[in-house]
Amino acid sequence: MSDALLMIPGPTEFDSEVLKEMGHKGTSHTDPHFVATFSNTIKQLRDVYLAPDGQPFVLAGSGTLGWDLIAANLIGPGELALVITTGYFGDRFGECVATYGAKVEYLKVDTPGDRPSIEQITQTVEKIKDQVKLVTLTHVDTSTGVLFDIKSTAKAIRQVAPNALIAVDGVCAVGAEELRMTEWDIDAYLTGSQKALGVPPGLSISVIRPRALERLNQLISQGILPRSYYANMSKWLPIMNAYEEKRVSYFATPAVSLIYALNVSLGQLLSNGGMEQRFAEHTNTAAEFRRNIRELGLNFVPLKEEYAAHTMSAIRYPAFKPGFGPAEFLVECKKAGLICAGGLHALIKDQYFRVGHMGVSSRNPSHIQQALSAIKAALVICTPQQASI
Repeated sequence: MSDALLMIPGPTEFDSEVLKEMGHKGTSHTDPHFVATFSNTIKQLRDVYLAPDGQPFVLAGSGTLGWDLIAANLIGPGELALVITTGYFGDRFGECVATYGAKVEYLKVDTPGDRPSIEQITQTVEKIKDQVKLVTLTHVDTSTGVLFDIKSTAKAIRQVAPNALIAVDGVCAVGAEELRMTEWDIDAYLTGSQKALGVPPGLSISVIRPRALERLNQLISQGILPRSYYANMSKWLPIMNAYEEKRVSYFATPAVSLIYALNVSLGQLLSNGGMEQRFAEHTNTAAEFRRNIRELGLNFVPLKEEYAAHTMSAIRYPAFKPGFGPAEFLVECKKAGLICAGGLHALIKDQYFRVGHMGVSSRNPSHIQQALSAIKAALVICTPQQASI
């Protein structure tokens, strides 16, 4: 179906004004209009992250590059990182940190859909408080749809290990899930352009606060240089500062068209009630979507509703009729107007599917209704319960 909605956990559907900006004629990264646009983009990111003391980094790359930026710059070889994970992407964040030579300890859950309690986190950090240099969290792990309580977790970590850096993967969270980066005392927070920020894939967007920048300088002063050429904060910092001050500088070519689009999308996020309104929109949309999904007789991977993300839902499959399964169900959803995603977590991959309801879709009731209608249509075809739907 040509007009099927893209409602996977990212990329998402994009606003027409954002897409229009992608159609800019060829523009130099030294063009005064682009330089002014990049300057405004950097300033707006602080408002989206609620991080007035934050330093944004906007690089050509995927959200994954944000892991490298943190792992290559903010922890030295042999130093200890605690990776608190609720799924596939939390695990991969840990793999990236280990790749750059850090020693990694994991705090995981036994059951997909669960998350560590504050008590478990506090006890774990207490045991390593004198060694741990970095703690990583994933705000929304798109493999399970689990939302982490970043505020309470950061507070608990800070009480036990006040000097440890706290770094958050917010690829499926920024622009939608509540985030108060400075108030919650988060040191580094990364995302990509293609999810709730509503921009096509291709930008790695991170905000780094003073404690992390101090740590970068401390490591360099000890002779521990960033272990990446491209993901080198000390290379990029003067570039970001120059563009914010509307001066041209160069290390590698910025993604000009994407930055034009990002500037527009950030302006949209910050208008009409700003981030408080965006938080409320996503909370309300997720609640209404999941209420309707439950009425269809389905349930979810997150073990509790409070564990469930507001940007996406991980929905467990029902029992299928003979000859039908996950692949057929997804095909029928697409035929009925919804492109959603299959499972990702290795332990339950064939037990659930995923629907993104963020960005443009969070504020467009017709998107939610089309998604629900498509899921209902697929259930009628693929399950023996069609009489009750």
